[in-house]
Order: sequence, then C-alpha cells, then structure tokens
Amino acid sequence: MAPKRKLTYLWGTSFGPILKGCLYLFYLNKYVNIPIYENYDLGSGTMEQGLSRLREKGYKITPQRRAVLTALLDGGRFATAQQVLENVKKTQPDVSLDTIYRNLSLMEELGIVHEVHRHMGNVYEVIRQGEHHHHIVCTECGKTECLDICPVKEEYNASAAKKGFIITGHIFEFYGVCQNCQKPVKK
Repeated sequence: MAPKRKLTYLWGTSFGPILKGCLYLFYLNKYVNIPIYENYDLGSGTMEQGLSRLREKGYKITPQRRAVLTALLDGGRFATAQQVLENVKKTQPDVSLDTIYRNLSLMEELGIVHEVHRHMGNVYEVIRQGEHHHHIVCTECGKTECLDICPVKEEYNASAAKKGFIITGHIFEFYGVCQNCQKPVKK
C-alpha cells in the first residue's frame, strides 16, 4: 500500500507530468503496440543521429521532438508541417501546430532537417548523412523531387575568398512545371 500512496503523492507534484508521460509511453509500447523507439534509417545512419545532434547542442530529447522526427521519417520524403502534426497526434494528442513549427525550426537550425520552400506551403525532409542534393519544385501543384546534382563550382569558393568569405553551405532549388501540370502547347 505504501508505494501506491507515494505514487499518488508524486502525481500532484512537479513529477506528475513526467510520471504521466512515462506511463503513457509504457501504455503505447505495451498495449497499443506503438514502439517508443525505432531504429530508423537516415541514409547511412539511424534516428539516433538526429537525437544525438540535439543532445550535443544541449537540447533535451522530449517526447514531442522524438515524435516530430519519427513523423518525418514515417511520412515519406517530403512532409508539410500539417502532415507532421497529424502523424504526431497519433501518439501525442495534445501537441499544437506551433510546437511542430518550433521543433522543425530548431531541427533545421541544427542541420537535422531541410526546409524546401514552396508557394503553397513548405515541406521538410530529414537530412541524410553523406547525401547532397538539390530540389525541383512544381510551381503549379507543389510536387517536389530530388535532383542529384550540385551546380556549385570551385571557382565560387575562390570568388568568395577574394571578398573575405568562406562558403560554409548553400541552398539551391529549381522551380518549374511538372509533367502532370504542363498544358499541351497549341500550334
């Protein structure tokens, strides 16, 4: 009986939310068969690389951050914030869209995810180690595809060096009209 009283006492303290979260994760894993942790493939690594990046920069691994990363990995190559929210709500029903955007912004800042800008809403993808590519985005429907090319040439580094800069990264996206959206040309 003593442990039950101790549990009831802790429930009403600052440990209550932590205890509730642990019990909820236990419930998901044990009874709903939703795994708490998966060994997701991030190209040449695992989900742990994204989590370790957060840890090394001093951020806590919250259930929401883990769920956002899981949703990105489960949601296909390119996911909108709304799609991430819908996926996260399966395990974290009280999460708001604002929380999703804050976590996506943080993960982009830390180099865990990349944001692809589209006129109809941006999409996000997990950055896979050792994989460098750019994107082409349809201006009509928003379809986004990877392009395995990089137009940056060595002379750009030399030109930047002349101006006192060192190039540390770049973003390059093509915009066009996909095959499904192209209208037949009248002759």
